[in-house]
Amino acid sequence: MIASSGTRQLMCDLIEHPSSWGPYLDLAANLECDGSPEAAERILVRLIRIVPGEPQAYLLAARLAMARSDTAKAAPLASRALMFAPNLSPAYEILAQRLSERQRPARAIRACFQAFTAEPASPSAFERLMQELMRANEFTRMIRFAGDLAMKFPNQAQIYFWLGRAKRLVGYTADAEADLDRALSLDPNFATMIRYTRETVTLSEAKDLIAKARRTTDPAR
Repeated sequence: MIASSGTRQLMCDLIEHPSSWGPYLDLAANLECDGSPEAAERILVRLIRIVPGEPQAYLLAARLAMARSDTAKAAPLASRALMFAPNLSPAYEILAQRLSERQRPARAIRACFQAFTAEPASPSAFERLMQELMRANEFTRMIRFAGDLAMKFPNQAQIYFWLGRAKRLVGYTADAEADLDRALSLDPNFATMIRYTRETVTLSEAKDLIAKARRTTDPAR
């Protein structure tokens, strides 16, 4: 690994101030950016020994584990971070991911709501919440939650995208199209996702197709 100039400076700071925890955290973050997560983890282990109550150290270690898709390791670290800082939205998102993988949708959704409550302006917290609600087939809750947010934040394309997507899933096609158009007008970067959403068969459409297929193949009908 070739260390960046910022990383080299932080190493010098650490040599000069070995008992100060600030340079450890900065160095770990820089090492992660430099493409050396293993070295970053070693620094974090050292930091946790020096300051066992530093939540950002646990959170960064959890994110490094998540980068390797190791949610089993990331979740306890995220929980530890929340012990010292209960409003760390990214830590709740990590827990939600782990709970979702373990097929615990109710707890995953609860963790997502906690992430959003801790940081309502976080796009990733909102995205994770919508994904978990959709995975649990909680389309009505998606519509209600996103609809309330749309009234508070009428210029957020992400909110209208998910509102339109949820409405399509339950068959509210006309309303869904209006919301998707609104999202696209607010942010053209949603074009690809909106096109995919419009090409996806809705639940009501799928039921109609199944019923039609049954009528076609059932000789008694």
